[in-house]
Amino acid sequence: MATRLSAEILKIPLAQLVPSPFNVRSVRPEARIKELARSLEAEGQREPITVYSGTKEDGGKYWIISGVTRYLAASRLRWETLDARVDATLDSADAPTLIKMSRLHNSTCRETELDHAFAARALREKKLTWEKISEALGYSSERNTRRLNAFFKLPERILAVGLTMPEKFSASAAELLLRAIASIGEERTLALLERVAAEKNHPISEIERRIRTSIAHASSRGRRTYTRKVFHGDQSVGTFSVSTLPDRKKKILLAMAIDEHLEEEFSPRLTQLLKEFEENV
Repeated sequence: MATRLSAEILKIPLAQLVPSPFNVRSVRPEARIKELARSLEAEGQREPITVYSGTKEDGGKYWIISGVTRYLAASRLRWETLDARVDATLDSADAPTLIKMSRLHNSTCRETELDHAFAARALREKKLTWEKISEALGYSSERNTRRLNAFFKLPERILAVGLTMPEKFSASAAELLLRAIASIGEERTLALLERVAAEKNHPISEIERRIRTSIAHASSRGRRTYTRKVFHGDQSVGTFSVSTLPDRKKKILLAMAIDEHLEEEFSPRLTQLLKEFEENV
């Protein structure tokens, strides 16, 4: 049972507190939680967290819209309660407004694109349009909001490494990593990201440059390309090339320009051409 301390502040048991799924900051590095736990232990709680009431189905829970890191730190210290302000104006069913209010309350730490990606996914699960999601997150275009999906196309273990450096893990970096996976494979991409994550103090632009450079170098190493002209009689009608990629997959390109009346005559030869050129690579 929450005990009222004043007209505005409650002392709420941690057992009744739950991080809101619409808290715009959802990525919290372990180092920051430990740092805040040390501060709470030494100085106590200086500022109350901000919460809103759940529904009857929530069992009397309070959802944290601002102060989740303090809640996690207090949990580590095994505190029983936290001081909190209850925002009675918030409706637990109004997801866009909850996101907006969370952003308004968030004044202690800059939001990352990873934070926005998790918030966008939560709003999509509520069947909101990309237009509404962009408005809630303060994005000027739906295109920029949709790019956040790149994070969740990554394999879980690569995303896990990115979560260790949220302030440097941008949507464009996620898109580059997807390109790297297609070019050099998941294992080598994971090793690349782990090396980048181990090197501190690089800005986002430098990390993205490193990924691009590694993709270019890795893609060029071990690649073999065999190209041959395709003839019809004495006339060259196109080219056929087979590239062996670093992961041993083959990229096969056939480009031809033939007269329409030769199309039926030439089609049966394509399968044979494919076998012939693969055998010669």
